[in-house]
Amino acid sequence: MPVNVRLRTATGHWIEAPFDAFLEQSELPVLEDASFPYLRLVDPYADTVFSRLQMAAVIPELERLAAAVPSPRIQSVLQLARRCSREDLSYLVFVGD
Repeated sequence: MPVNVRLRTATGHWIEAPFDAFLEQSELPVLEDASFPYLRLVDPYADTVFSRLQMAAVIPELERLAAAVPSPRIQSVLQLARRCSREDLSYLVFVGD
């Protein structure tokens, strides 16, 4: 089951929702993997929201994930995270099912 990733404003409006920005549940770190302190907390069954300030920790985790599992989808998520880090009042949302 894929987890879609979107960029939204503080008021809940979607800034960007690319069709190829998603991660398969099998690509996400498991909860027990403490080497991914943020991404392991993504809930595939509910929305997980990260703020612009949290991108300082999320981006390196996504870069490590992209190096381990080369995928255009992960690159797309990484691009959204980088954009989120540059835009005030933006949030990276992992949309669970």
